Amino acid sequence: MNFQNRLSELQKKYNEVEISNRSLSSKLSELFILYNLTRILTTTFDLKKVFKNIFSLFQESLTVEYNSIILEDSFARDLDLNKIYGSAKQGKKNIIYPVESIHEKIVKKKSFILRPIVNQEEIVPDKETSVHFPLQLLGFPLIISSKKIIGSLSFFREEGNSFQPDEIEFLQRVADEVSNILDKIYLFYQTKEDTFRDHLTGVYNRRYFNQRLDMEIKRAERYKRSFSMLMIDIDDFKLVNDTYGHITGDEILKELTKILKKNLRNSDILSRFGGEEFVALLPETNSQNAFLTGEKLRTEVENKLIIPEDHKKNVTISIGVANYPVDAYSAEKLVDKADRRLYQAKNKGKNSTVMED
Repeated sequence: MNFQNRLSELQKKYNEVEISNRSLSSKLSELFILYNLTRILTTTFDLKKVFKNIFSLFQESLTVEYNSIILEDSFARDLDLNKIYGSAKQGKKNIIYPVESIHEKIVKKKSFILRPIVNQEEIVPDKETSVHFPLQLLGFPLIISSKKIIGSLSFFREEGNSFQPDEIEFLQRVADEVSNILDKIYLFYQTKEDTFRDHLTGVYNRRYFNQRLDMEIKRAERYKRSFSMLMIDIDDFKLVNDTYGHITGDEILKELTKILKKNLRNSDILSRFGGEEFVALLPETNSQNAFLTGEKLRTEVENKLIIPEDHKKNVTISIGVANYPVDAYSAEKLVDKADRRLYQAKNKGKNSTVMED
């Protein structure tokens, strides 16, 4: 074998080793990413930290320009999350994500899509950005164990660096692992939520109310704000149970909570305090506005809640109002003040709201 042939043979072997090394390096990188994804929930179940850790890992380790998660409205609402999260390759200033119509296509297809993004009308933000078009989008649905699709995960690359079949396969595994993380978080918070829910009415229970009241007091102290409390009780509920039975009583409790929730703000917290007694926390609400809210609830119940077995008989409620810090500075005294005013309302003849001693 002459020198030229030996040199060619060595060059060939060198190229094979280089390809093998690159492949090994790529596989190690993929294993590193997947391993670190699986470890995210070993360090925290704090939702903000979970998303921060996911996108920090993507930013540092994935060879993509941009990535984003869009959550379905119901899932985001259940876990009190933002709808959209994302990150960009280090050095990039913008975070981009596909417009709603493309997100919906990913969700509807229930499998990955690979498509070009040719202009700013197909991404958000659609204002002037430093994004260079065309881009290539690789999008995956996020599917949890119940087979429910809870969002989409999208990766973007600039033209000239298209996604290869082995990369699509790997990023599918990444999407599956992100889905697994979100599934575990969802189950964790569902289980946690169940411990704070009243199983008959679906509203929060007294245990949750006690914790939330302490939180509201600390928040009000810190920011020098006020909040109010409504203590609500069904008038003559024992008589209803004795006359019509406990099944009817349970139906009335469930219908009452529907009316109360419909007429409270999303920021208000309704809990079952015990028996036929409920309590509502009204953040950022003074005594007068709390009284008006109480009167609105009382009127709605009087007009709409009827005993099923006796359509001529309406159910009524009495309400006591207390405000922090006007009426009390501690949780115990605030509850006591609202409770005392509730029984003042009872003594006045029921079906009334009392905000002053």
